[in-house]
Amino acid sequence: CGFVSHQRMLRAFDPALDGPADADEAWRYRYVNGERVCGWSCDPSGPYYEQDKHLCPKACRSERFAGGSSLPSRSEIGGVCSEPPPPLPPRSGGAASCSSGEAAITAAGVWMLIGVQTGPAHLPRRDGVRASWKRFEAETDGVLVCFLVGRGGLGPSALAALEAEEAEHGDILWLPNATDAGVPTIKGYHWWRAAAALLPREGSASGLRIAAKVDDDSFVHLGNLVRDMRQLHCVSHLHYGSIGFTGYDPSIWRLCGWSWQPRGNNYRKERCARKGAHPPFPFMNGAMELLSAPLVRYVAHSPEVAGFVSRAQQAVDARLAAGWPVYDPRRGKAKGPRVWRQNEDVALGFWISRGEMPPRCR
Repeated sequence: CGFVSHQRMLRAFDPALDGPADADEAWRYRYVNGERVCGWSCDPSGPYYEQDKHLCPKACRSERFAGGSSLPSRSEIGGVCSEPPPPLPPRSGGAASCSSGEAAITAAGVWMLIGVQTGPAHLPRRDGVRASWKRFEAETDGVLVCFLVGRGGLGPSALAALEAEEAEHGDILWLPNATDAGVPTIKGYHWWRAAAALLPREGSASGLRIAAKVDDDSFVHLGNLVRDMRQLHCVSHLHYGSIGFTGYDPSIWRLCGWSWQPRGNNYRKERCARKGAHPPFPFMNGAMELLSAPLVRYVAHSPEVAGFVSRAQQAVDARLAAGWPVYDPRRGKAKGPRVWRQNEDVALGFWISRGEMPPRCR
């Protein structure tokens, strides 16, 4: 039974092992509405549908989204937790930096760590972040923002330039086992591993509670993000960001039936189950992926997730050994062994959705 569950992270959907495909599986989650964006959610059960429906596309005024008992529980962020947020973790030491360990992070009162995905050559983007939204880091208690750089595969000149940048700004978090050479997907996994190493022991009242990954071309409103996290303090297993839904075949790293809606209409229409895609699940758009501490631990320490990444790395190694570049700018004309080169955000959602499901036995 455990073997079947483990293989579910690696293989295509198989009704003989997984049971019938439930295209509406994503309804089992609880969704909390944040920003008012009309047109992204055409569901009349949404809190702003009535007052905003005249702004929505024509399809949003259709009756095909009419409710029923299958609608998930919905609420607004401010109404999720009945108790006020607890005090922020106290500071018992000096300021923490992006090279600090868990003890210094905890002593500095850091409770949210934001990793900015960047590449060695992206200095203009990093300087843009430093000159814009990262300036508010100093005014936001308990938040630490770090640029994520893989140390693997760097030439001497690139490494020297980055080390000089780190000495000047102190805001680079090195990922020793990661590379930026065209495989940002695997680098993302190494980020969650690094974040997990900075978490306090389970049950601690202080230390990191939240870790997030954003892109270096994203703009983060730190004040709004802190406010949301404070209001959601009672949610132990939190996956936060701009939500989409898709089916997924991990054997070839391919999504199927993508939609902004939790209903699996596209999954059905594209016959994704026949193509080997597991039923739709929610995932957070890669511009921001945020996890609470228990989910960070799960991603970092799950043998199933490690097996997924190990297989992906083996595919990259096989492609390189065969003389193919990992990244082919021709994209649609790409040849050679298939690799997990994109949709890291979808894979993260898949890991979490599979991890909470009970294993099926033959």
